[in-house]
Amino acid sequence: MAAPNILDNRLDIARRRIRLLLTVRYGLRAVSIGLGISILWYALARLRVAPNPHAMTLGIIVGIAGLAGIVMGLVCKLSDFDAARLVEDRTGMKERFSSAVEFSHTDASSPIIERQQQDAAKAFSQRVMYRSWKPFRAQSLAKRIAESLS
Repeated sequence: MAAPNILDNRLDIARRRIRLLLTVRYGLRAVSIGLGISILWYALARLRVAPNPHAMTLGIIVGIAGLAGIVMGLVCKLSDFDAARLVEDRTGMKERFSSAVEFSHTDASSPIIERQQQDAAKAFSQRVMYRSWKPFRAQSLAKRIAESLS
């Protein structure tokens, strides 16, 4: 019965990392939308169509948008099967991890099928190396920003 524990541990790690990436994605999208609204308001003020905004007002718009995006990323639901599919897409495992998750959630009717399911869950959950596919690295992000500024 060690195989479901390994599978559950790997799935929890994947779910936490995916949730973090979704939070960053939604937060950045919301900040971008807030910046777009602020720029539009400023442009309309320069054309004397809208009242002149205060810098604090524009900052509040961007801040509220960013917080809304972060909340959306933290609140969205992520099922076990969805997390397994996202891991498979990143690692190219061809439905092996999601099959192991599906096997672990069904009741096996015979001891042979149960043993096969446990072996599949153990083998494929141990092959997932999260550090090799995590897309967000602060060093590479800092390097890209430095290259774009120079």
